[in-house]
Amino acid sequence: TALFDGEATPTATNWVYGLGGDVVWGGIRVTNRVGDMSVTNDGSRLSLGAGGMDLAIEKVDGKGQTSFDVPITLTASQTWLAPGGGSYFWRPVEGTGPLTLQSGWFAFYDPLTMSGGMNVAAGVHVRSNAVVSGAVSVSSGGMLLVNKPVATAWRQSFASGSVTNDGTFVFGRVSGSPEIAQSTVSLKTGDRLARAVATGDRNRGRVNIRENDVRMEGGEITANWWYLYSGSYTQTQGSAFSDYAMYVGFGSDGPAAARTVTVEGGMLDVRRFHVGLASPESQPGVLEVRGGEVQVVRASGQYGGIDLAAVKTDGEGITATTAAAELNVSGGSLRTAQISFGSTDAVRDRAWNVTNGYARFTLSGGEVTVGSSGIGPHAVWNRVSGIPQECATAWYETLFSGGTLGAYASTVNRADTRLSDAHGGVTFRAADTDGTPYTITQLGALYGSGGLRKTGAGTLVLANAVNSYTGKTVVAEGTLEIDVNPGVMTARWTADTLAVSPGGTVTEWPCALGESYWNFTHALAVAIRSTATAPILAPETMNGHKAVRFNGGTDALGMSGILATTPVGGASRLTVAAVVRPRGPGQGDGSQITNAAGIVGSQMAGSGAGLWALAVNQNGAVGSGVTPSTEAAWTAVWDGTTNVVDNQPHVMIYTWTRGAELTVNVDGARTRLTDAVPGNVLAQTRILMGSNENGLGFDGDIAEIRFYKNAALSDAEQDELGALLAETYGATYTASGGGVPALIPDSPAVWSPDTLTGAPGAELTDWPSTNGVWKFSASLATAIGNNQNPPRTFDAPTIGTTLMNGYRVASFNGITDAMAITGVQTTPTSGATNLTVAVVMRSEGVGVGGYANDWRSGTAGIIGQVYDTNWWGIAYNAYGRAGACIGSGGNFLNAWGAPRNLNDGEPHVLIYVWQNGSNVTMNVDGWRSVKYDTAQVHTAARARTRCMLGATERTCARVDIAEIHHYQTAFTPEQQNALGLALARKYGAETYGYLRDPGSGAPVLASRVVQVDAGATFKTAAGVTRIEPEQCFTGAGAVTGTLVVGADGVIATATDAALTVENLTFEAGGVCRWAYGADGSHTPLAVSGTLSLPADTVVIEIDSAVADPAAYGVVMTWSGLLDDHGAVWEVRGGRTQTTVIVDTEAKQIRLATPTGTLLSIR
Repeated sequence: TALFDGEATPTATNWVYGLGGDVVWGGIRVTNRVGDMSVTNDGSRLSLGAGGMDLAIEKVDGKGQTSFDVPITLTASQTWLAPGGGSYFWRPVEGTGPLTLQSGWFAFYDPLTMSGGMNVAAGVHVRSNAVVSGAVSVSSGGMLLVNKPVATAWRQSFASGSVTNDGTFVFGRVSGSPEIAQSTVSLKTGDRLARAVATGDRNRGRVNIRENDVRMEGGEITANWWYLYSGSYTQTQGSAFSDYAMYVGFGSDGPAAARTVTVEGGMLDVRRFHVGLASPESQPGVLEVRGGEVQVVRASGQYGGIDLAAVKTDGEGITATTAAAELNVSGGSLRTAQISFGSTDAVRDRAWNVTNGYARFTLSGGEVTVGSSGIGPHAVWNRVSGIPQECATAWYETLFSGGTLGAYASTVNRADTRLSDAHGGVTFRAADTDGTPYTITQLGALYGSGGLRKTGAGTLVLANAVNSYTGKTVVAEGTLEIDVNPGVMTARWTADTLAVSPGGTVTEWPCALGESYWNFTHALAVAIRSTATAPILAPETMNGHKAVRFNGGTDALGMSGILATTPVGGASRLTVAAVVRPRGPGQGDGSQITNAAGIVGSQMAGSGAGLWALAVNQNGAVGSGVTPSTEAAWTAVWDGTTNVVDNQPHVMIYTWTRGAELTVNVDGARTRLTDAVPGNVLAQTRILMGSNENGLGFDGDIAEIRFYKNAALSDAEQDELGALLAETYGATYTASGGGVPALIPDSPAVWSPDTLTGAPGAELTDWPSTNGVWKFSASLATAIGNNQNPPRTFDAPTIGTTLMNGYRVASFNGITDAMAITGVQTTPTSGATNLTVAVVMRSEGVGVGGYANDWRSGTAGIIGQVYDTNWWGIAYNAYGRAGACIGSGGNFLNAWGAPRNLNDGEPHVLIYVWQNGSNVTMNVDGWRSVKYDTAQVHTAARARTRCMLGATERTCARVDIAEIHHYQTAFTPEQQNALGLALARKYGAETYGYLRDPGSGAPVLASRVVQVDAGATFKTAAGVTRIEPEQCFTGAGAVTGTLVVGADGVIATATDAALTVENLTFEAGGVCRWAYGADGSHTPLAVSGTLSLPADTVVIEIDSAVADPAAYGVVMTWSGLLDDHGAVWEVRGGRTQTTVIVDTEAKQIRLATPTGTLLSIR
């Protein structure tokens, strides 16, 4: 054995040992303090026996390694150890083996041939020309890395094609090591990287990709854990499997921008995808499904499916303040338990809150089939803790332009979803791939210019109050249901139903709405607590309505929990509204809701599931509480605005959303809790009214209680309900929002298409304001550029060649185009102490720059004043964000809008607002981002100085601009929405951001054409579904419920098919478009229930290829009642003598056109 002893040669810290000829050593030992050691080759060969290597190198000045620049032959099985520095092998190593690399780090640069195989229990690099022949295995604790400088096939590193991995296999490098050339490793048919055993240990059977590109062109990879830090994984054939998770993007380690998994063929089976975990916007995680099959269904809930853009993950210490992720499906199939933004389906604390970054899910082809946890943002998405809600700028976009969305369980899409027909439009399949029907509930709004096709035997439920998409809706199979009121009351108790005299005992309070057995009784209260007494009917009414009086001591009523159901059992969301008149103080100091006087709630010990309570404390404060079980602590939120103990009626509203929000609303004043809200479902257990399980009674009157199971009413819905209850019972309810339309002042400075002159493509030298007071000039921008140091070339923009919804635009090329207003004279912003600027823009190019405080230096400018000592402007950066910026001297305040990809070629409305000493706001298409001026630094009036358009004074933006408004006032959010909506409608920008409030008055369904095919069903909303102006319903299927044809709305037939409608109502101006063939063929509308006609005009429009047909036939029939208020019929498209006949005996409405010769005899 060759011994190299640093102690025997104390000065030997950098040995170079040259072989004088072929050498046979039994082994090599390096002991004591040696810095670097090199064994060199002078044409000789080293033969090494069973003693192997033990290279105890110690680092000197942070360095230490051994280097073997000599061929090595192993004559026996052996073990190598390098517990100090790394060991480098520059020449071939061969032998029978097996060779075990036990500890330390080894790097091989030439072939390694072991007929007996190689086991890696240390860190081993396969580099340059290294190829391992023989079986290769990685033991637990070992790490095998392939990092070659050029593209290679798998067998150019592992000749057998197979590696068994019980440790970590790395494509690329380890964290903290020097950067490497990013190269590609390709696996082909027969190649195999396989885990040794199934285990949850994250360091066993693990695959890492860092700054490498891996191509799976066949073969097999199996892993327990898979981490793509940077680089890419592309699969075109073969199969890949990760038993636990695959991370697509993991933090921001490494310079490579790409963190992409692309599947084009084969099978990829993963239990859970984490896409874009803690990834910055410049390095998003991206999962692309273009073909093949991707399965993510082996678990559900917390540990299954796909999460996009989380800032944390289970089991890893990584965390960040932002995250960015994309899921793009354009072909193949993706089957997943869920697609969630921010976290999979689990209860998360504030550390998981995502308030910056983005998640993007696009479906343009192929099919996505989703499980019960559904699609959309988790409760952590834009959930705030310690910052105002409007300062949260995390953004998501769900875009469906083609392909199919299906379900393998009843599921919910929580995401607001944009529809486009760019790739043929999306199909919602309410069924599994085998046809098993399920329900897809579209809880988020559908918006955009596209349409949808509904297939599958199940039901697609549109459950959002605003669906502003305008494309065609085709119900080809199954049912499309409109259910726009998630706040459907499930149970109601009102004292007016009690047949008890004032002062009389109330032993039972029956349910007025809901199951007949949902009764509150004194007997059940006695069974819970033997001393319970019955309340009485209050001697005084509440605004003329009865109320039940509880004495604050022993009075109580109870409902059994062993019934078939309860009003709250199994709920994941809950709203409870109560009208009460407290007469005496509550109980407890508010530290525990179980020590407060119970109004209504479930607090049964040992229930094993979620409990809830609405109570009042000794200070007259009302609280909402929830707990996952009796063994866990209660979470509560208390109203701090009102002492309700005043013998006056009050409206109290309790809302809870599983894992997301707990709210108490007292007379319109809401107090919310969004952090650490329990994520249980509620127990099916007994409920007490007028007391709690601890015997703490409510002293006062209860007039009405309502339950909304699995519904957390929105603020607008609460306000609507609260106002109704307050009016009924004489309470005072103050809604959080007004109902008064926002007033928009006239702008003193407007630039519009009306003042754009010249042919498309012509240079735009001047753009005057509509009142002619100001003008943007290209020559002034050129002069400004010439005075820069170094000079900056600015040219004139052009008249755009593509109209914006029929209007002309000024087109800036993002390279040299710019315009400016002189500051020699007064400008639209001179002296402004508050400011609003609106710009309608369109872009097909990203902006420039990032998030520098001084945005003027490197970010593209759309409009702004960037010269002098104070400035303002709208910036456009490389991450698709528009920013509202204000500054003076060295102080900057920037509010960046959400990352919306404004380079989509679509119109957008940007509204900049500066409120002096308060905040600056960037409103993009109705979505507001705010930055507060907490130190009140930005108070100075804006100086009179030049203003740029299409650029800062250095950096240009590639934009088309159609219209600009200036106001020297800070618009309220309501004013912003009113102005933005008007501009969006004018220029064809998306309007949903302005209409998403249920009180906006937007139609429930704006789709221009709704076609219900034969065998399919359209189910109207609980009230009615109205056909809006220029909207058309047609087809051969069925409409259940009531369909109302409003003014200029159209219900149409075909010559061979027509709808069957349960109840059909025409309002004044409603249109029936009746198809009439050249051969006289036609099909009547069939009304199976009631046909209602107004005391006004109803239009029958004859749709025929024949000019002025002599129409004759049945237009519609009814089977139930005719409710005719005296309709006046107008026929369009027929002859002057065509008349409408209402035949009440035959129950049909028909047209008749007398023909022949009219003889007049006098």
